[in-house]
Amino acid sequence: MADGQLEHGDLVTYLLAELRCAAQRARLAADDLAAIGLALKGGLITPHQAILHIEEADAFRFLGRLPGDHWGPQWAESARQYHEERKRSEAKSPAPMVPA
Repeated sequence: MADGQLEHGDLVTYLLAELRCAAQRARLAADDLAAIGLALKGGLITPHQAILHIEEADAFRFLGRLPGDHWGPQWAESARQYHEERKRSEAKSPAPMVPA
């Protein structure tokens, strides 16, 4: 083994450990995003507070924008399109059948 280089088996072991850690971080971020979404939907936090919590959770990367990116007109347009599509899909969907 050359100085400072890992053997194949050691590298595999290391990469598998890193992948397990990355998967756990992704699950934690998903839980953070779900909690923020529930709090926002329930009126417990404002949209501004939700953005701050997303930043604290380092989860902006999952929203397609990085901290420091401009969240101006493009974000507003994306939100408007989302709501229009949602209204259209709700209008097309039959009312859910709820058992009595």
